[in-house]
Amino acid sequence: MTDRRITVHAKESSSGWSAALEVALNDSGESLLQRIAAMIGTPAASLKILAAGKFIKPGPSLESQGIKDSTKLLVLRSASAEQQQQIKTEEESSARIARILSAAEAMAEPTFGCAQ
Repeated sequence: MTDRRITVHAKESSSGWSAALEVALNDSGESLLQRIAAMIGTPAASLKILAAGKFIKPGPSLESQGIKDSTKLLVLRSASAEQQQQIKTEEESSARIARILSAAEAMAEPTFGCAQ
Protein backbone atom coordinates (compact mmCIF):
# COMPACT_ATOMS: atom_id res chain seq x y z
CA MET A 1 0.00 0.00 0.00
CA THR A 2 1.06 3.55 -0.54
CA ASP A 3 0.59 6.97 0.97
CA ARG A 4 -0.05 8.47 -2.47
CA ARG A 5 -2.72 11.17 -2.31
CA ILE A 6 -5.74 11.30 -4.60
CA THR A 7 -8.86 13.42 -4.93
CA VAL A 8 -12.32 11.92 -4.45
CA HIS A 9 -15.63 13.69 -5.02
CA ALA A 10 -18.24 13.23 -2.29
CA LYS A 11 -21.90 14.23 -2.43
CA GLU A 12 -24.72 13.97 0.11
CA SER A 13 -27.94 14.45 -1.82
CA SER A 14 -30.45 15.20 0.97
CA SER A 15 -28.64 18.38 2.00
CA GLY A 16 -26.96 19.15 -1.32
CA TRP A 17 -23.52 19.08 0.32
CA SER A 18 -20.62 18.14 -1.95
CA ALA A 19 -16.86 18.46 -1.79
CA ALA A 20 -13.65 17.38 -3.45
CA LEU A 21 -11.47 15.73 -0.82
CA GLU A 22 -7.79 14.94 -0.97
CA VAL A 23 -7.14 11.59 0.73
CA ALA A 24 -4.28 9.12 1.02
CA LEU A 25 -4.82 5.70 -0.49
CA ASN A 26 -3.68 4.11 2.77
CA ASP A 27 -6.33 6.02 4.78
CA SER A 28 -8.96 3.73 6.28
CA GLY A 29 -12.62 3.89 5.38
CA GLU A 30 -13.26 5.01 8.96
CA SER A 31 -10.96 8.03 8.63
CA LEU A 32 -12.79 9.09 5.46
CA LEU A 33 -16.14 8.60 7.19
CA GLN A 34 -15.05 10.67 10.22
CA ARG A 35 -13.74 13.43 7.98
CA ILE A 36 -16.97 13.64 5.97
CA ALA A 37 -19.09 13.52 9.14
CA ALA A 38 -17.15 16.47 10.57
CA MET A 39 -17.60 18.44 7.34
CA ILE A 40 -21.36 17.77 7.20
CA GLY A 41 -21.81 18.25 10.95
CA THR A 42 -23.52 14.95 11.66
CA PRO A 43 -22.52 11.84 13.66
CA ALA A 44 -20.43 9.37 11.68
CA ALA A 45 -22.69 6.55 12.91
CA SER A 46 -25.54 7.97 10.83
CA LEU A 47 -23.54 7.97 7.57
CA LYS A 48 -22.66 5.35 4.95
CA ILE A 49 -20.40 5.95 1.96
CA LEU A 50 -21.08 4.27 -1.36
CA ALA A 51 -18.45 3.99 -4.10
CA ALA A 52 -18.94 2.08 -7.36
CA GLY A 53 -21.97 0.28 -5.93
CA LYS A 54 -20.23 -0.91 -2.76
CA PHE A 55 -20.28 0.46 0.76
CA ILE A 56 -16.91 1.64 2.07
CA LYS A 57 -15.88 -0.57 5.00
CA PRO A 58 -14.41 1.14 8.06
CA GLY A 59 -11.27 -0.98 8.57
CA PRO A 60 -9.60 -1.58 5.20
CA SER A 61 -7.62 1.05 3.33
CA LEU A 62 -9.27 3.03 0.57
CA GLU A 63 -6.83 1.51 -1.94
CA SER A 64 -7.78 -2.05 -0.96
CA GLN A 65 -11.44 -1.09 -1.48
CA GLY A 66 -10.80 0.02 -5.05
CA ILE A 67 -10.86 3.77 -4.50
CA LYS A 68 -8.97 5.59 -7.24
CA ASP A 69 -8.33 9.19 -8.20
CA SER A 70 -11.57 11.02 -9.11
CA THR A 71 -13.79 8.32 -7.58
CA LYS A 72 -17.29 9.61 -6.94
CA LEU A 73 -18.67 8.91 -3.46
CA LEU A 74 -22.33 9.01 -2.50
CA VAL A 75 -22.84 9.82 1.18
CA LEU A 76 -26.04 8.35 2.60
CA ARG A 77 -27.51 9.67 5.83
CA SER A 78 -29.70 7.34 7.87
CA ALA A 79 -32.36 8.41 10.30
CA SER A 80 -31.27 9.03 13.87
CA ALA A 81 -32.35 6.58 16.56
CA GLU A 82 -34.99 9.09 17.68
CA GLN A 83 -36.32 9.44 14.12
CA GLN A 84 -36.33 5.65 13.66
CA GLN A 85 -38.35 5.27 16.89
CA GLN A 86 -40.82 7.91 15.73
CA ILE A 87 -41.25 6.11 12.38
CA LYS A 88 -41.79 2.79 14.18
CA THR A 89 -44.39 4.37 16.50
CA GLU A 90 -46.23 5.91 13.53
CA GLU A 91 -46.21 2.57 11.67
CA GLU A 92 -47.60 0.78 14.74
CA SER A 93 -50.34 3.41 15.11
CA SER A 94 -51.26 3.12 11.44
CA ALA A 95 -51.46 -0.68 11.69
CA ARG A 96 -53.66 -0.41 14.80
CA ILE A 97 -56.01 2.05 13.09
CA ALA A 98 -56.23 -0.24 10.04
CA ARG A 99 -57.17 -3.20 12.30
CA ILE A 100 -59.85 -1.14 14.09
CA LEU A 101 -61.26 0.09 10.77
CA SER A 102 -61.37 -3.45 9.40
CA ALA A 103 -63.16 -4.72 12.52
CA ALA A 104 -65.65 -1.83 12.38
CA GLU A 105 -66.39 -2.54 8.70
CA ALA A 106 -66.90 -6.25 9.46
CA MET A 107 -69.31 -5.40 12.27
CA ALA A 108 -71.27 -3.04 10.01
CA GLU A 109 -71.81 -5.62 7.26
CA PRO A 110 -75.21 -7.32 7.24
CA THR A 111 -74.86 -11.07 7.75
CA PHE A 112 -76.93 -13.77 6.03
CA GLY A 113 -79.44 -15.59 8.12
CA CYS A 114 -79.78 -12.96 10.82
CA ALA A 115 -83.28 -11.95 11.74
CA GLN A 116 -83.82 -8.27 11.76
